[in-house]
Amino acid sequence: EYQALALRCTSKRKVHRWGRRLGKTDNLSIEGFHFLYTNSPKAQRWDSYRQEWVNGFGTCLILTPFLSQVKNLFGRMRELIASNPELQAEVKRDVSTPYHCIELYNGCKIVGFSAGSSGAESVRGQKADHIILDEMDYLDEASIETILALLMEHSDVTLSCASTPSGRREYFYRFCRERMDFKEFHYSSHANPSWSPQMEMELREFYNTEAGWQHEILAEFGEALTSVFQHQYVQAGRLDYRYEEVVRNPNAQYSIGIDWND
Repeated sequence: EYQALALRCTSKRKVHRWGRRLGKTDNLSIEGFHFLYTNSPKAQRWDSYRQEWVNGFGTCLILTPFLSQVKNLFGRMRELIASNPELQAEVKRDVSTPYHCIELYNGCKIVGFSAGSSGAESVRGQKADHIILDEMDYLDEASIETILALLMEHSDVTLSCASTPSGRREYFYRFCRERMDFKEFHYSSHANPSWSPQMEMELREFYNTEAGWQHEILAEFGEALTSVFQHQYVQAGRLDYRYEEVVRNPNAQYSIGIDWND
């Protein structure tokens, strides 16, 4: 039910904060697969911002931190296509190098990239009408900013993000907690229909730290495993102030830091 609810959502900005073993890969694969077979750049659509008829949607772009995750997503889509001869007949091109791409005869295509060690530089110059970011909280901010620039392609570019939280207070956190234009779907691993006391006991042994359990199972942000200071103490120590109103206290100790808590 939770998977169907997320797939049926029509929001232009979606963020999936899910625990492990909830079928996130399947959901993202189906989302990309649906885009591929229900759009065509040869069709016409009304652009409400430009107030004119323009070409229809044609490209879905997927970005993940690692190549193996791209392979999993495209592997699932290829399974769906292979299960239906009519869908297979629509495929014009299906390649895995230099990047994963499935293209139909009507011109619609889905492409997949991994950020890897060099970031999302290979995505520069690409165009996209629908963007999928898998394991977004494990992408570096520079890669995410490269992708977000593609949202300026036109006013109807859609974005779907998914991840288990890492604890960092970066783009994924802000999309979930601060951005009102994003529709968030938050489910812990307890939503898995196969969840049982036996499964919980086994997972407790595997995720034997509180931070690991919060991130991977409860899909809560908690504290970042690599943070030097806990976020709750950083937030508690912050004050709003204006420099011109601050009077130096000779009995106080002052410090300054940059690139902290990474």
